[in-house]
Amino acid sequence: MNFSRYMKKCNSWMACAYKADKGTFGVELAKERKELYHYVFYGSAKIGLPFTSDYRIIEAKGGELINVKEFHNKNIIFDFQEDTSMWGFNSLNEEDWDGKIVNDTFVASGTSVLVCLDGSPVVNNITLSRYDYDELTDGKTYTIIPNDGVLALFTKI
Repeated sequence: MNFSRYMKKCNSWMACAYKADKGTFGVELAKERKELYHYVFYGSAKIGLPFTSDYRIIEAKGGELINVKEFHNKNIIFDFQEDTSMWGFNSLNEEDWDGKIVNDTFVASGTSVLVCLDGSPVVNNITLSRYDYDELTDGKTYTIIPNDGVLALFTKI
């Protein structure tokens, strides 16, 4: 059974990706647990606090961004219910971020990041691929042609 975790530090945030086989357990220590949102490409996992009944099942639901702020800075255990692949958005400096899936044109505000999670959406005439991202310009309009893509917008609160 396999559990792999990959990390990438960006300017104002960090991305992580997980891949695990069904029946695998994974552990994250509080000092490492900075995820605010997960996106599940396929599969499902129980995520919870060790030695408690405080857990949730997170699963692929067709383009849904999952808020997991209740587990931020806490020791957690993953119990992968199926073969699973998922991605996470992490705070670098304990800031809070709002996250949502976007399909329509919007104007960026404050410190914002746009991440392509799937497909090949077009943003301002540029075709994106999975894991492409951009730190956005405050006040700039971003025109989206979603095609088959999934775009997540994160804005520092």
